[in-house]
Amino acid sequence: MDISVLGTEFLVVAYPHSGEQSVLLVKGSVQVTPEQGESVIMVPNQKFIYNKTTASAHVAENVNVLPAIAWKENLLIMDSQSLAEVLKTIEAHYGIAFSYNWKEMESIHISGKLDISVSLNEVLENISRIAQVTITKEQRTIKITKEKP
Repeated sequence: MDISVLGTEFLVVAYPHSGEQSVLLVKGSVQVTPEQGESVIMVPNQKFIYNKTTASAHVAENVNVLPAIAWKENLLIMDSQSLAEVLKTIEAHYGIAFSYNWKEMESIHISGKLDISVSLNEVLENISRIAQVTITKEQRTIKITKEKP
């Protein structure tokens, strides 16, 4: 998709592995043009979501932008977010890759705030406290598994 900046502050999420791309507008305005479909001019607190698989798009209104921009304050704010998405964000922030089952982590939802200005070990320790996961380190691999009930 093409994004035209019209004087603004916004966040683009477009991971290569994901079938979804999004643009979240904090302030100002942007024009978003998906590969297929019509252009949309966004206003603050809107989120443009494009599904690459179905080539469909929609705009969510009245979106809380705080969780998306909290990284600027070294915070990761989660509101019933899947652990899979949280782990992807942590991987990107620390420049590492975990070993885990995406579907298992997608079934775990967590809420709260994580301070990402601390060491990776501290972040992982905090995650293991709030989510039912086991984190093991084997040489250069950090493996995360869902705990069995």
